[in-house]
Amino acid sequence: LLEGRPTLFDAIEFAPAIAAGDVLYDLAFLLMDLDARGRADLAAAALDGWLAGSGDYEALALLPWFVAYRALVRAKVALLRAAQDSGERAADARRQAETQVALATRYL
Repeated sequence: LLEGRPTLFDAIEFAPAIAAGDVLYDLAFLLMDLDARGRADLAAAALDGWLAGSGDYEALALLPWFVAYRALVRAKVALLRAAQDSGERAADARRQAETQVALATRYL
């Protein structure tokens, strides 16, 4: 209860500094996803647009780490899916994980 009323909250919206996500971290997810789907051209365009708007060229030092982390999260999810599936679905999930690990390695 908050002031006598039931109030839902997830413990971050009360602090604006915490509630706002890291834009570079979110951008890394988009860039990783586009690159993994063979659209490095769109990833480059998105990055160029973000840099033009933000001017945060210093962030580029962290970007490979963030992209690699996002790719490894995707790999982990794929491996969890492979452990739950069988046959061709499991094999496909393992291939997806391998692709994501290769992408992470390339960025690192």
